[in-house]
Amino acid sequence: MAGDPYRNAQDLGNLLGKILRLDVDSEGGEPYAIPEDNPFAPGGVQQSSVANDLAQTGEYHPDARPEIYVYGLRNAWQFSFDMETGDLYIADVGQVVWEEINFKAADEPGGQNYGWDFMEGAHCYPPDENEACGTFGVLPVAEYDHGDNGCSITGIGVYRGDTSPDLDGIYFASDFCSGIFWGLARDDAGAWQFEQLLDTDLLVTGAGQGEDGELYVTTCTCAFGRDYNPFENATGIAWQLVSSEDGAGAGTPEATPEG
Repeated sequence: MAGDPYRNAQDLGNLLGKILRLDVDSEGGEPYAIPEDNPFAPGGVQQSSVANDLAQTGEYHPDARPEIYVYGLRNAWQFSFDMETGDLYIADVGQVVWEEINFKAADEPGGQNYGWDFMEGAHCYPPDENEACGTFGVLPVAEYDHGDNGCSITGIGVYRGDTSPDLDGIYFASDFCSGIFWGLARDDAGAWQFEQLLDTDLLVTGAGQGEDGELYVTTCTCAFGRDYNPFENATGIAWQLVSSEDGAGAGTPEATPEG
């Protein structure tokens, strides 16, 4: 429901507005097991400094679902891991004004709260009614506002392929409404730099990464309506992100359709 009026994303007793971490290779009759180092697993509060800090401030919920890894998310689309470092990137679709990218380093334990629905991006939500929110939760490392920039972020991933070495280590995201592509990376001083790289007419619906580290996105012409039959009129296309060495300039990514 719009605005999360029941505060599901902040409620550690349910699984809505969360990213879950499960052991699907466990033996036994259950469909999955709980990793022992999950932040809210039985005994996990002793292993996770983040969850332990929550316990000291009264934020820790004794009935928290043990599947939860991180929380305070509105609509994560999509999250991905850097296959080289293990760092986690979460593109979270906003409600009214802000789209955001959240980050969790591989060496950090789980239990992070990314703020929704007290925060939309790095801003109080609702903007005119929640002035006391301050910097609630872990703030995003990048954000953009609605309007010309778009309205719905799609996270793509960190490039680790061999085809375009100029793109190595850059995290990419696009917007479903505007077709803009962004790149995110740290500079030599460790500060996050977020830049617009492409302005296209593509409607990016999803993304994936090959075992070789190459990045791919899916797009559609997206004919909306109850009568549309995607099996009779398939309009989706898969694209590979590569570096262009002419026209756009070396090191600038471009989308190349894959048949």
